Amino acid sequence: MRDPKNRKKVLFIGGSLNQTTQMHQVARELPDCEPAFTPYYVDGYLEACRRLGLIEFTVAGNKLRRRCEGYLRDQNLTVDPHGRAGGYDLVVMSSDLTVPANIRRRGRRGVVLIQEGILDPGGLPFEICRRVPFAPRWLAGTSTTGMSHAYERFCVASEGYRDLFIRNGIPAERIAVTGIPNFDDCRRYETNDFPHRGFVLVCSSDARETFKKDDRRAFVERCVAIAAGRLLIFKLHPNENAARATAEIAAWAPGALVYSSGCAEEMIARCDVLITQYSSTVFVGLALGKEVHSYFDLAELRRLMPIQNRSAAGNIAAVCREVLAAEAPAPGAGSPLRLAGGSRLKTLVVVQARMGSSRLPGKVMLPLAGAPLLTRMLERVWAARTPFELAVATTDVPADEPIRRLCRDLGMPCVNGDPFDLLDRHYQAALELGADVVVKIPSDCPLIDPGVIDRVLGFYLANRERYDYVSNLHPGTWPDGNDVEVVPVPVLAEAWREAERPWEREHTTPFLWERPERFRCGNVAWIDGDTDRDLSRSHRFTIDYREDYDFIAAVYAVLWRPERPVFGLDDILELLTARPELMQINARWAGVNWYRHHLDELQTVGAGDTRMMEETL
Repeated sequence: MRDPKNRKKVLFIGGSLNQTTQMHQVARELPDCEPAFTPYYVDGYLEACRRLGLIEFTVAGNKLRRRCEGYLRDQNLTVDPHGRAGGYDLVVMSSDLTVPANIRRRGRRGVVLIQEGILDPGGLPFEICRRVPFAPRWLAGTSTTGMSHAYERFCVASEGYRDLFIRNGIPAERIAVTGIPNFDDCRRYETNDFPHRGFVLVCSSDARETFKKDDRRAFVERCVAIAAGRLLIFKLHPNENAARATAEIAAWAPGALVYSSGCAEEMIARCDVLITQYSSTVFVGLALGKEVHSYFDLAELRRLMPIQNRSAAGNIAAVCREVLAAEAPAPGAGSPLRLAGGSRLKTLVVVQARMGSSRLPGKVMLPLAGAPLLTRMLERVWAARTPFELAVATTDVPADEPIRRLCRDLGMPCVNGDPFDLLDRHYQAALELGADVVVKIPSDCPLIDPGVIDRVLGFYLANRERYDYVSNLHPGTWPDGNDVEVVPVPVLAEAWREAERPWEREHTTPFLWERPERFRCGNVAWIDGDTDRDLSRSHRFTIDYREDYDFIAAVYAVLWRPERPVFGLDDILELLTARPELMQINARWAGVNWYRHHLDELQTVGAGDTRMMEETL
């Protein structure tokens, strides 16, 4: 155990409940540090204003301060108001609209800033603050986030926001694209017990409380028009005057429900339509594929979408460790950022996708339950519980622009590469995104069970000292279309350097599993209770042909529901037992795979591992 005397002291400055829970998540990822928390605080004339109740419209006001204190107390966290104890090795804050004197005196050394969410729109106050260094930034709201420059590193939500902050004058070398807690895994909100379904949700703002223009009556009437008779629910902003807002809604939207508390994100997961003003919750609606209305431009919001990496807190903790480390390079040195701290491996799931399929062109963008097939597959991969980051690897040809555009809309990293050298594509993705372990999943698996991903990846992580390569394919036992392969990057690099045969490059991993005398290969077979099962050549859940798409669409038509978008392998097998005629849709292709073209070259697979038949379209 680390000597408590040598533990680094870290001060986390909270604020709103969103900011405070973000700080708490980052602190959990720094178990080797000694954390303390404080509500957002100010000093000088602003502190005098706070005591007089004159800045209640800000995060430093007494109402939000009390909520922050309540959360810290309920979580039994160490509290050091205003950081008065001192002696901190690192300060982590989620707003720099004002920077207290005891933080300013650090001269940005040992300070990490985290973007809390969406930014207020710019305007004249923002332009004044950008041109007049000593103008009070808080007058322009969160549009001036980052402009204090009182920090070493600035952790931001996405590449889109990185570009925006650079345009605002933030030095690029200080910015780390980490994602932001509370907005890095919007799918997790889909599991909840909010009682209503299929409604129109309005997430209002505290625009009036923060002196923004807000014609509330016109806004409420617009919401009523959008609802068009459907159930209308209002979720009020935590900083809003709830009594006033509730009375107005009762008058202008009779019959609407009003919630002044509760989890807005869970409500969004249950709604059909989301209406927002200036709220960060718009990102949740976009990530979950809802119909969204906002005061902001939706195309710009999609470009700014926080990356859905489910690892923002860990990534930010890694930045904190860099700043804390004695050997860390001086700020501005531009050293590469490793987004995995300590001994934790950064696992990257790579879904390979392109439009140019010879047998079924454009298959990844075919419609499936109201979205592109690739979107539906990615939501299934995301449902796996083992921590990882997710990226799409497409090609550098213009025809694959729809895939790149989809990834931008989803906030998903997308790397480009050679159309036929998938080994290079996976390796370059690993280098570009700083991975330690690569998980290969092809995009023709839209029925993949997230539990299978957990089984295979979990087996590797538990036995990584024993294996150089783990899959569930050698030999195959799972229904075709549940392909998961795990390779540590140093091993992938060996294959990348040495593989020469075209099929070794095209199929990524054969160089490894064809050399069991050199690489230690593990396999996760399908065991149901005490019984070994093998449905790999009888049950075809992958997509290469039109009949495959028809089969997959038929399964989705029965099992997919907005409130339960991810169904499992057992659900599919139960459906096929009840309706065996569905299996006949693509039965002619069952057991057919690429092995049949190279049986004279492959050493570890044989004719029994594929079906020999003439391909006809």
